[in-house]
Amino acid sequence: MSIGIMGYIVPAMEPGAAAGGLDVYQIEQRAEEAGVDLTDEHWQVIRFLHDYYHYEGEPLNARELVGALAGRFDAQGGRRYLSRLFPGGVVTQGCWLAGLRVPENSRDASFGVAL
Repeated sequence: MSIGIMGYIVPAMEPGAAAGGLDVYQIEQRAEEAGVDLTDEHWQVIRFLHDYYHYEGEPLNARELVGALAGRFDAQGGRRYLSRLFPGGVVTQGCWLAGLRVPENSRDASFGVAL
């Protein structure tokens, strides 16, 4: 179990299980296509992205989402930590892996190249 963006307990996802409408199998396929070996750390970010979109709505731009991500994962190293996990950009690659719409202005090099 983990704690979602709004402070609620979120059960751990089993392989192949739906994550609030997201197909874990599809996420794993996209990760394989992108050459990303999904770890628990990746799944924490993917869950956060999903929770963010669900509770806060689609972000207006990439900067808004980067700020939320950096704040949530500050204890682990913030943007550097996220860049290590998602070399294609935490916003562009993370949203793409999660099956979420990539926010506007995500083609900026500091957010990673849009896939």
